[in-house]
Amino acid sequence: MIWSKIEMELAWWLKLTCLLLIPILSLADQNSTAQFIGSDQCKNCHLDISQKWESSHHYKSMQIVTDETVLGNFDNQTLVSHDITHKLFKRNKEYFINTLDSESAYQDFKIVHTFGFYPLQQYLVKAEDGKLQALNIAWDSRPEVEGGQRWFHLHPHEDITPEHPFHWSNHFANWNSRCAECHSTNLNKNYDSSTNEYATSFSEINVACEACHGPASKHLSWAKHGQVLKNKGFDGDKNSPISWIHDAGQPIARPKGLVSQREVNMCGACHSRRIQIDKAMPLDNFHNHYAIETLSQDLYFADGQIKDEVFVLGSFLQSKMYRAGVTCSNCHDPHSSKLKIEGNGLCSQCHAPSVFDSPSHHRHIADSEGAACVNCHMPARTYMQVDDRRDHSFVIPNPLISAETGAPDICLTCHSDQATSWSASIFKKWGIESKTDHWAFSHFQANRLNLSTLDDLIRYANDIGIADITRATLVENLAAFSAPKAIEAVLINLNDDSPLVRRAAVEALRTSPEEIRWRALSPMLRDESKSVRMQTIRVLAPLIRDLPKHRRTEMIKPLAEYREFLKLHGDTPSGQLELASLEVNMENRGAALLSYQQALKIDRNHVATLVNLADFYRGSGLESKGENMLLRALRVAPDSAAVNHSYGLLLVREQRYGEALSYLEKGAQLANGQPRFAYIYAIALDSMGKTEKSVEFLFDIIETWPNQLNLLMTLVNYLEKLGREEEILLPLGMLQSFAPNVPEVQILVRKYSLDVNE
Repeated sequence: MIWSKIEMELAWWLKLTCLLLIPILSLADQNSTAQFIGSDQCKNCHLDISQKWESSHHYKSMQIVTDETVLGNFDNQTLVSHDITHKLFKRNKEYFINTLDSESAYQDFKIVHTFGFYPLQQYLVKAEDGKLQALNIAWDSRPEVEGGQRWFHLHPHEDITPEHPFHWSNHFANWNSRCAECHSTNLNKNYDSSTNEYATSFSEINVACEACHGPASKHLSWAKHGQVLKNKGFDGDKNSPISWIHDAGQPIARPKGLVSQREVNMCGACHSRRIQIDKAMPLDNFHNHYAIETLSQDLYFADGQIKDEVFVLGSFLQSKMYRAGVTCSNCHDPHSSKLKIEGNGLCSQCHAPSVFDSPSHHRHIADSEGAACVNCHMPARTYMQVDDRRDHSFVIPNPLISAETGAPDICLTCHSDQATSWSASIFKKWGIESKTDHWAFSHFQANRLNLSTLDDLIRYANDIGIADITRATLVENLAAFSAPKAIEAVLINLNDDSPLVRRAAVEALRTSPEEIRWRALSPMLRDESKSVRMQTIRVLAPLIRDLPKHRRTEMIKPLAEYREFLKLHGDTPSGQLELASLEVNMENRGAALLSYQQALKIDRNHVATLVNLADFYRGSGLESKGENMLLRALRVAPDSAAVNHSYGLLLVREQRYGEALSYLEKGAQLANGQPRFAYIYAIALDSMGKTEKSVEFLFDIIETWPNQLNLLMTLVNYLEKLGREEEILLPLGMLQSFAPNVPEVQILVRKYSLDVNE
């Protein structure tokens, strides 16, 4: 065939156009938004991985109720707990529970989903307004020989009633808000605050491939058509595998190549106690998407061991393993979730067994329970009554820390018939010195607000050899001390490399003088880490009303970003409470009241909201409404020191002094109290002519709160008032030991001409 010149030119242009079009199409596809396609699509190419996943906890994180997915016995079973009778049965091949509803009436509820599978399985029931609720009774799926194959209550030691936060009908058990994000894929809560309703959706019911890898439509296009796409069509690249090298003569392997924590960031998004601040996947920077909880005494023991249900990341961030570059998949198969190697062989991947898996190291018979690495360095703690979870900080046993701080003595996990003094004696016998230079001692004393620990606290907070999450915790501890050197240490840490430490330093300045707060923190509004910026706006918000106009202008963009963050949590009482606080600071009291009311619509007995709303009513001259809020809070949380103290103060304002004393006393005596509560109770006793009782109380309480300036000065003053000068030596000696430069202390020492150091 003979082509004309025009035909040849046309063919050449068509060929050129096609060549140009290929990269253009690839670029367009790369810039488009990837879509979720479902795990069945992945299975076509990744069958072996898919089969591993189908055996995992992730696959069974949430499932539709069927005879295959339900593990519990619904053959007309009955469980009585907290004087509530739960009946579990089947009707027309469907699963039901008859139990007490939110209005104290028994009703049948259809079970629609299973939640988890081992060592326990929970169940979800459909409630009104698009809500799913998790029952607070569960099936123990362990073998019968291990105590399983039974129904049990998740909160056996709580006095559960429909008003209690842990009743299954209340917000604490709401799937949409508290569970769904980490049990399903591509979760959208779709909460409507105007109606308090949900239209929650997900692309897959369980934790599927795209929950970790991201939406895969572009990856599928890459696989089918061979397009040139960055990261094979995924939004982020996978962790580059790190080689671990065993150098001659070194007992521990070292990483070769660039250490990346992208995998830890991804897993940590769900396996952590954190607050979400952004919806994107946290591959590059965890702290732009989540604010992880630090090692507060409510969540962790004084040495960082896990206490409350904190999951894994906060523990792992403390470890030398994390800092060395170890990631989750070094130990766990990412698809089956199972350990890659059973027993000490897992640790021997990096730790030479000749050194560490040896009686000379573990001091136990080889291959015994005591010789297992995890039993000494990853002690287990039981959650949800039957679920043993191991600590991931890789703690080193230290009986001295346990004795002085109350942290668990790991040795006693096995040797339960012994005491910590026994552990200490064994260590001494082995020639092992318990470490005394450890941040845990200072952290423990700081939690007791003991001023004598301040110098050590500052030293540890500035020690870059300590994990960032630990240093952040210690920086937060500094907030309790108003000494100039404490504030100076906090200010220095505003410039730390770690966003965790910077965020903690911002929080530590919350109660600092206003002029210091604005000058130090206004630059932090532009911090590269979103978690730091959100914390900064929280701390600066109380200053907004008093700022000059040009300063308020600086707050416009940060406030808008902060409000977007609060929208993420608009379906939680804590989110609405935080919004109410912001509106109060912005002098939008009408909007604040609406947020308080919305919080109580979400959770009618949210204690923090009730207490804060009571204070809001007091500020509005509506003390009687405030009293109603506090009485509701007392019914729900009778053992809350803050609630008792707040109600006692209200009674004082109403001049009901006799009634007030009992509440002030309870607030001062409860373990979750504060030195300020004790101080106010002592003053109240004295003002009612009960100075003797006040002194008796103060002598007792200074053992709980040692080295408290206000408590000790008050004790000295009342001893003087009673003419009991001979007893002043003890509190005055304590005062001089930690506050020798306080003028009032110096005056007292000179007055009594006492050498309190003798």
